[in-house]
Amino acid sequence: MSFFSKIKLCFFGLLIAVLSVSHSAAVEEILQYDVKIDLSKNGDMLVRETITVNAEGREIRRGIYRDLPRYFEGEDGTSLRENFDIVSITRNGREEPYHTQYVNGWTRILIGQEDVFIPRGQHIYEITYETDRQIGFLDEGEELYWNAIGDGWIFPIKASQVVVQLQDGGTFNGFEFFTGAYGSTDKNARAVVSADGNIISFELTQSLNPKEGFTIVAKMPRGTIDEPTEAQTRSWFMRDFGHIVVAAVTLGIVGLYYIFAWFFIGRDPKGSRIEQRKTLSLGISPALTHYIDNKGRIDGGWTAISAAILSLAIKRQIRIEQDGDDPVLVKDEVTGLNRLPVGEAAIMKMVMSKPQFALSKANGANVSKLKSSFQKAIEDEHRGVFYEHNSKWIWIGIALSVIGILSTLIFNADGFFSLLISAIISAVFSAFLVPVYFLINRLWRAQSKFWKIFGLVLVGIFGFLLVSFFAAFILALFEETQSWIEFAFIGAVFGLVALNIIFYQLMGRPTALGAEMMNQIKGLRLHLENYHQQRMNLNDVPDMSIKYFEKLLPFAVALGVEKPWSEAFDTWFKSAAGAASGLKEYDPYWDRHRWYRNRHSRGGTYSDFGSQMASSLSSAMPKPKSSSSSSGGFSGGGGGGGGGGGW
Repeated sequence: MSFFSKIKLCFFGLLIAVLSVSHSAAVEEILQYDVKIDLSKNGDMLVRETITVNAEGREIRRGIYRDLPRYFEGEDGTSLRENFDIVSITRNGREEPYHTQYVNGWTRILIGQEDVFIPRGQHIYEITYETDRQIGFLDEGEELYWNAIGDGWIFPIKASQVVVQLQDGGTFNGFEFFTGAYGSTDKNARAVVSADGNIISFELTQSLNPKEGFTIVAKMPRGTIDEPTEAQTRSWFMRDFGHIVVAAVTLGIVGLYYIFAWFFIGRDPKGSRIEQRKTLSLGISPALTHYIDNKGRIDGGWTAISAAILSLAIKRQIRIEQDGDDPVLVKDEVTGLNRLPVGEAAIMKMVMSKPQFALSKANGANVSKLKSSFQKAIEDEHRGVFYEHNSKWIWIGIALSVIGILSTLIFNADGFFSLLISAIISAVFSAFLVPVYFLINRLWRAQSKFWKIFGLVLVGIFGFLLVSFFAAFILALFEETQSWIEFAFIGAVFGLVALNIIFYQLMGRPTALGAEMMNQIKGLRLHLENYHQQRMNLNDVPDMSIKYFEKLLPFAVALGVEKPWSEAFDTWFKSAAGAASGLKEYDPYWDRHRWYRNRHSRGGTYSDFGSQMASSLSSAMPKPKSSSSSSGGFSGGGGGGGGGGGW
């Protein structure tokens, strides 16, 4: 091979390598993103986005997609619905098929076809749509605050020009722009107003990276854009809040359902007379006492666990020691777990798994497991024994609520005034029925049938008059101020949630055994709260002693009355009878390190033991992180926006 042939071969090889590297290095990007906005005097906008992309078959295979926001934030922070009506979509000058889908609050327009792949190279997409309600009416004039290029695009954007033109006369008197990621105040752009003042042209001076946008602000003198008419305002309201109208009707239906369900299913049986004193004859653990008193539930806090820990300590199953400010549980004279109540046995299993079980943040994961296993042990063994939650009736109410909420996606704009007023009346009526329940319950327990019937008739008449008054008031207020939006929102959203929460409690009823136990627990509470008064008025009240105090202290914690019970003990301990015990200070074996007193530097005898133990348990749990937000003029503010990518 000649020398020149070798040179030629090397040259062609190098050329092929360069072309190969160049081809592999080709990126998918938006080469030009132009936006033309025609702004009419009535505030309607015709927007034409011309997007030139370079497709390499990676992200852009069938075409591109464009995300448009479904909501924007109103002046008062309310989420208001955007309206984008697609006029046409083309690729390279020809009409292009597309379809839409909803993705996390966005309307995604997928341009192209599932089974058709576009050639590599440059393609020019033109998306034309109409939108309204994008003008801000300020004291100094009108303003178009528009995300011409949203910060949701996954491609870099090399260049962009945005042109805003007033179609029906008028001029612009100011402008502003922002570029960069959401919240940025960078101004890598320039703008110019035409000689006649009716066109503003904005142009990027620096390309945009992925997830960066271009926001423009076009300002106009007051009166350039017509303010919305009353008909437009009503139409927009139904666009924004039509779902609330349907939710208000749902509120009325669900409210009535719960009233009837409670009347026939959820009313409590009559209990026996509350006795003045019941002590350990209850035959149940402090944690189970709390469970029954709390209507068959362990509360969301730590009261029951605190009572169970104290019970174990008094039984000398564990000791409460101290590590800094945190209590530490240490196993002591452990007896068979099968002899302990199920909740206390669950705690002992966790304590015995470690040499020391610290109630601290460092041991937060195990504290969380302790709470879960404790609750599960009690609920698994006693579910339905003392209390029937009637959950299936609650699920029917929840199902009606869910169906109503789902139905809010479909509403009829015709005749919405009558629909709205009837929904408000239903909401007010249902909300009124909640406090009426207490009056009905009181009257129904009256001994005389006459008073029962008379009371129900009285409630019916009073309810009818009250609802009529509210209906007339709302109608008058609606005609004068249109402030019914507040009523609809509060009544429909919060009222519906409140009904389910309230009747989640009311629909449950104790069993015959549970009703009897609840009355005995009420008697125990009276004893713990009024010990000295009972000592003076009753003959069979036991004498106070350290042993008697400690036996009932866990029950006092479980019922939230450890303070009066501890005060009763303090009074006795400082008396002559207490002095006869020979002790100068109450110093229990199971808390020799004096965790409680050392931590809080307080005297007394466990008057706040339950709350302080609950505080230690709660502080040991991992805390969720919170986030914050900011506001002001920046890239990404105002209407429009969104983003896009390839598919």
